[in-house]
Amino acid sequence: MTTAERQFFGCVVIATALVPGLLMLGQPLNEPRQVLGFACGWGLALLALVPSTLLMLRVKNEEGQRFYNAFMGATAFRFALILGAVAGFWFLVEQPPLIAFLMSLFLGYVILTALELILLTRRDPNGSHA
Repeated sequence: MTTAERQFFGCVVIATALVPGLLMLGQPLNEPRQVLGFACGWGLALLALVPSTLLMLRVKNEEGQRFYNAFMGATAFRFALILGAVAGFWFLVEQPPLIAFLMSLFLGYVILTALELILLTRRDPNGSHA
């Protein structure tokens, strides 16, 4: 496991402890079952971003088209997964807490994507970067 992967996992664990936990404790919305929405939204953000980020961290220093292929594949994976999961949550959950779900999902998406960009664009000790 590389240093960037360890840093990513550490930040993901901290963010997972803080963001949905604070949302659940604070209950900022007046929506029934909002805890379910916060938990499912954050879980979807983790499910969509963690595997694709790990893939891109592993191939970021590779020569040729491998990084670009991984980036395009990860982007398509995220898009399809999030679209399908939001539709599934909306149609399959009885009285879905959609605002809480989307709030948590997009907070997670923004936070994890920012972390991913920081780790992917940072120079390695050997001087290479994406």
